[in-house]
Amino acid sequence: MLIELTACTRPLSDFALVIASDAEKGGTWAGAEEALAAAWVPVFVVDGPDIPEGNRLLLKRGAIPFPDSFDLSSSLTDWLESHAESPADNSRSTTPEISQGSLF
Repeated sequence: MLIELTACTRPLSDFALVIASDAEKGGTWAGAEEALAAAWVPVFVVDGPDIPEGNRLLLKRGAIPFPDSFDLSSSLTDWLESHAESPADNSRSTTPEISQGSLF
């Protein structure tokens, strides 16, 4: 049930931030891969010298590096917004316009 709930809420996020992920297995990996493939939100992944292999692979697959030592006096939201690529620059999908033709 938790996995289903998590899958439903992922597209409602503004950002995804992966702290540590196994390579090609587990829920964190699956969620990050899905977010990258669907381009719902910018996906940030902690980067640094001692990161897990999953983090390295996600970065190679297009995730945005997040510093392994973040200055906590800064606003996380402001930092993420300033480092996220704009939709025009990275061809992230946007919500499609929904229209319905006349039934008559």
